[in-house]
Amino acid sequence: MKAETRSRTPTTKTTGKKATASVSRIAPKKASKPPQTRTLSAAADPAERHRLVAEAAYFRAEKRGFVPGHEEMDWLEAEKDFDVAAVNQ
Repeated sequence: MKAETRSRTPTTKTTGKKATASVSRIAPKKASKPPQTRTLSAAADPAERHRLVAEAAYFRAEKRGFVPGHEEMDWLEAEKDFDVAAVNQ
């Protein structure tokens, strides 16, 4: 009887397109919570809500190039966005 020799390397199956080897998978890292989810708990604290709305209004003005005359619109839109996000939380 002949003695069979076996390779100690992983076996590879050919599927026609690519060769695949059995490899263990590493679970992907969980993504951190989006900032919106973290900060919406501030809806209960009026001072924190005011700070977040002010920050959002600032970024809206920055996108416009700080053209004057739209400050109130920026603030109201930032409040609306914050409130909608808080309701959908």
